Amino acid sequence: MPSRNVDLDKYRLRRFVELLIDMDEVETHAEAVPLTRLSTIIEGTDKAVLFKRAGPEQVEIVAKTAGSPRRLAAAFEVSEGKLHDEYFRRLANPQPVVEVPSGEAPVHEVKITGKDVDLTKLPFHPQHAYDGSCYLSSAIDYTVDPATGRRNVGCRRLSLRNRYETRPISSAFTRHPWHAANACRSPLRSARIRSISLPRRRGRAVTSWH
Repeated sequence: MPSRNVDLDKYRLRRFVELLIDMDEVETHAEAVPLTRLSTIIEGTDKAVLFKRAGPEQVEIVAKTAGSPRRLAAAFEVSEGKLHDEYFRRLANPQPVVEVPSGEAPVHEVKITGKDVDLTKLPFHPQHAYDGSCYLSSAIDYTVDPATGRRNVGCRRLSLRNRYETRPISSAFTRHPWHAANACRSPLRSARIRSISLPRRRGRAVTSWH
């Protein structure tokens, strides 16, 4: 499918958050909120939560966009009663892969490279009492298997290691392609972004955008 036929704005997370706001499914915090308070606020409501000025960088963060059947149904554009059938209908009908030329990719609107990279400016924050690090809980990675060329997309919780590195925490329910690549000691082509919310523990997932 040519990329020119794809509406790159329609399925942005921002558009979905606007829909949830119209549905009265979002609690919005316009005040400045330190990263250390995010989890307490998120756990204190059943609604999705939108922070307009989070952390020292004053970034926007949204949490729990998929934290209820009503929100999930809205994402699938069906009623709650039809959500189960729609989910499995889509699983049975894979969509064609669309390759967007690099020059047209929205992800390239902001480029930070080399020594200018500083992951500590992203809103990694403490999420649970016994976590060993600060995390982003809804980063997406894209990988290409070096042996078969097969592509995979996964949602990983990222642990902050230092200014330049993070470590993915793989879900117990999936086999990550990195496992196979490590077994055969071969490099794995991958890319990572951070703009999606998926249901996790108690439906809690945190996503940020600029």
